[in-house]
Amino acid sequence: MRKATLAINGILILALAGGGYYAYTQINPATAAAPVRTVTAAIGTVTSSVAASGKVTSPGDIGLVFPNNGTVTSVNVQVGQKVKRGQLLATIDSTAATNALAQAQLSYRKSLLSVTSAAENVATAEANLATAKTTAQSNLDAANQSLASTQAILASNASQYQLTMDQAQSAVVTAQQNFDIWNNNYQLSIPLCSVDTPPTGCSSWVSAYNNLQSAQRSYDSAVVTNKANILRDAQTLQSAQTAVTNAQTSTAVTSAEAALKSAQDAYAALKPGTTSATSETDSQVAQLQVQVAQKNLAATRLVAPAAGTVAAVAGKVGDMSSSTSAGGINGFIILTDVSAFQVQAGFSEADSAKVRTNARAAFTFDALPNATAEGTVISIAPLPVTANSVNTYTVTFALNSSVSGLKPGMTANATLIVGSKSNVLAVPDTALTTRGGRTTVTVLAAGVQKRVSVTVGLKGDSETEITSGLKSGDVLVLPSATTTSGFPSGGVPGSGSFGGGLTSGAVRVGG
Repeated sequence: MRKATLAINGILILALAGGGYYAYTQINPATAAAPVRTVTAAIGTVTSSVAASGKVTSPGDIGLVFPNNGTVTSVNVQVGQKVKRGQLLATIDSTAATNALAQAQLSYRKSLLSVTSAAENVATAEANLATAKTTAQSNLDAANQSLASTQAILASNASQYQLTMDQAQSAVVTAQQNFDIWNNNYQLSIPLCSVDTPPTGCSSWVSAYNNLQSAQRSYDSAVVTNKANILRDAQTLQSAQTAVTNAQTSTAVTSAEAALKSAQDAYAALKPGTTSATSETDSQVAQLQVQVAQKNLAATRLVAPAAGTVAAVAGKVGDMSSSTSAGGINGFIILTDVSAFQVQAGFSEADSAKVRTNARAAFTFDALPNATAEGTVISIAPLPVTANSVNTYTVTFALNSSVSGLKPGMTANATLIVGSKSNVLAVPDTALTTRGGRTTVTVLAAGVQKRVSVTVGLKGDSETEITSGLKSGDVLVLPSATTTSGFPSGGVPGSGSFGGGLTSGAVRVGG
């Protein structure tokens, strides 16, 4: 009974399916006969690009401000005026800055006086010491020369003294010998001869005796004179030696050395690191103050740092210096340079990773629908801009040509070619199916469709490079609104779980 019931149910289901198919083909005859859409794999070029919108900027925009507030005394330009580099644009009251510079210069000059004077004292002391040493050397040379001369004279004197003594002593010896002869002769013949009462006939004896006495007196006198001469010469030699010693230890040199040390100590007290009230450090500080005052005075004048066009002026003569804003730039006077525009655009995380410096880009502009331009990537921001939890990275482009009518702040649309391969096998992205990391295509050969796995290379904007699994000329089936069974995707109308048709293997088209 159960088997009969199942058989009847199966027959009913088949009948319903057949009826449904018949009804569907009658209602949708064109759909039932829809042809298979195909495309042929061919050698070509695969291109990948990224795009983003941004703003036109002028990198040469300069905001010029007065560093210190003051009353505007002159405004020499107006909006739209072209200016040259170095041109005076405006000034503020410089009275206070001028006075401050004069005071700083006076303080600096005063701070230099002590250091300069001390340095001059050192130089003078060094010169005096050099002179003292020269004089001392000259004196020493003279003293040595005098000592040598004295020593030579005294040596000659000593020889003369010795000669005189020798002569006096020789005279005494000779006189003694003569006297002894006469004394011996007369004592034998006239024994009564004496000095006090010489008898007659004793004259020769007396003469010899007197000669002996005279010679002895001369010798004694020579001895006394010799001693006096030797003492005098010793004193002369001592005086010459003292002169040499004094010349060797010149007090003038010692005094000059002491004066130099004192001058050097005084100068050293003015060097950095000391506590002197007028040290070299103070001079350096005073010099820096002069430089600051000079900068403050210069800052009362606004001078164009580069050529450009005046975009904005914040005030007029008599106003207090202030700032205005134009194009995101603040300043009392704003200069713009319209000769070198840039574009800044925010790219998504995924797209920014594909952008490289020096990459070329094409641009269109919302405000100028007929204008196009090319440019080059000059920088990629390392940090993102986050808005609504979405990160974008700012890419800056330099436009390679001028665009008539283009102005800062206009919207620019950038497109970059981030990848391109020529002479590769390319197929439309719509022919590819990727599931679970496996990419497949449906190849149509001899009326039979077959699912084939492929390996992809560069993924382009509309086509993808195929590196293996296909060859040029292969015909690929593109997805359509109906399946090869003639039913819409989902199967036979009213068939429930029976939809989808065959999912694998080969299906012959048209029978």
